[in-house]
This record gives sequence, structure tokens and C-alpha cells, in this order.
Amino acid sequence: MTLYLDTETTGLRPPHDDLVEVALIDARGERLIDEVCRPAERWMRRGWPEAQAIHGIAPEYVADARPADAVRADVADLVGGEDLVIYNARFDLGFFGSQLPIASAHCAMLAAERFFAWYKWPKLIEAAGWIGYDWDAAGIPPHRAAGDALAARAVWQHMCARGWPGGPHVAGPGA
Repeated sequence: MTLYLDTETTGLRPPHDDLVEVALIDARGERLIDEVCRPAERWMRRGWPEAQAIHGIAPEYVADARPADAVRADVADLVGGEDLVIYNARFDLGFFGSQLPIASAHCAMLAAERFFAWYKWPKLIEAAGWIGYDWDAAGIPPHRAAGDALAARAVWQHMCARGWPGGPHVAGPGA
């Protein structure tokens, strides 16, 4: 089965930065994980104002959440042996190290770049717009993990329905 992963983080530098939200969606769009998580203590002390300005997740919102490492472990348990699709896969996978026992990982962003053939590194909100994805109907705004995972799923399924052969492969078994 194909699963779709998205994260929201304290910044743009895995593994220096940490997770604050994770979503894992199945091929039907069911949320297997949709959870905020508490990043490492150093982040709780200093905050992440630049990232917070994008996703809106503040330190006080995650203060009582489960630790990011516990959510990572849950993701690893659920993705064992499955195919994983991630928009900007190298970024998100960087927050998991080698903890994800996946069959393969595909980058929906690089696939969209090749599929649409005219735009380098398209943002998810742009690729979703090109296929007519309705963020309001999904009920979750962009830059939240579940909303972005659902949009990535829609983009991926749109491309596959039009003959896209599966997109760029970014990781192999045990990655």
C-alpha cells in the first residue's frame, strides 16, 4: 500500500531542527497519524518563530504533546515495508534518519517538477492548484501536516492517473 507522509518542523535543517507535527495518510485518505509532538528540549526553551510564522504551531501548543521521538517510532511501526510518498522527500526523511523501514520512498515534488515539465521545485500549494485541489473541501489548511499530506496524495494520484510511472525514487529498502 502507498502511504503519504508530511511533517511540520522547527526549521529547515534536519537533523538540527526537530518535528512539531506529523501526519501519515493512507491511499484512501484516512489519517493513520495526525499529531503534534514536542520537539527536543532545546527547542522548547528557545522556540521557532520563523517556522511558527508559516505553520502556526507555537511552543505552548506542543508543550504537553508526546515527544517527537515517540511519534517517529509510531511512524516507523506503521510504514514497515510500505511505499512512501512525500512532497520534498529528502527534507522530511531527514527528520527520521534511518528509522523508517520502508519499501521505497518517492518524492512527489520532483515528480511534479517532471510531470508538469515547466517549473523547478514547485511548492505543494502550487502543484495542488495546478490540479484543482480544493483546500477548503479538505478542511485542513496548507502548512499543517495532515493538510499537506492530503494535498500531496491528491497531486500524486493525479499524476499516476495520467500515466506517471511512479516518480523519482529517493530511498530503498531499509532506508
